[in-house]
Amino acid sequence: MIPTEIRDSVRILEAQGRTLREISRLLKLSRNTVRRILRDGEAAAAPPCEPQTLARLEDAFARARGNVARVQQLLVEENDQQVAYSTLTRWIREAGLRRVPQRDPSLERYAAALKQRTHGRGPRALRRLLEMKRTYPAAPFLAAIEQALQFGLFDLARLETLILRQVAGDFFNLDGATDDDA
Repeated sequence: MIPTEIRDSVRILEAQGRTLREISRLLKLSRNTVRRILRDGEAAAAPPCEPQTLARLEDAFARARGNVARVQQLLVEENDQQVAYSTLTRWIREAGLRRVPQRDPSLERYAAALKQRTHGRGPRALRRLLEMKRTYPAAPFLAAIEQALQFGLFDLARLETLILRQVAGDFFNLDGATDDDA
């Protein structure tokens, strides 16, 4: 499916009097694609999601925690609403329900430096780093990454120790409270 931005750009350029060849070169599309966009016009645009369907979709998306296949199942189970997967993903995209996860710059710097320092074992080290990212809570993980970057620490076993210390510090924060067997 061709994004609406590209379709709109093709129509604008055509309205400005550009030739088919110029449009295809500017947008890096084949001439046949440009022809098809101009021929189909607005008639090919898929119908938007109805407001009541959008409300059901938002509810199902929240309960499915972003899993589109599960959203599809929920819509069928609860509303007897069969929706093609491609249509469902388009509705979710148009409704702005899916958020692109923000990348942490310190994690990217750490991964780049780790890859540079592992001399041919970069993929293995990056896989282990990804496994740690998935395993440990985000805040302690990122705090340990910041600390490792500060001290130039690229030994993943030591990084894991830093992460565990962060987790233990969050979990066992006693703040001088003495309500135990002191």
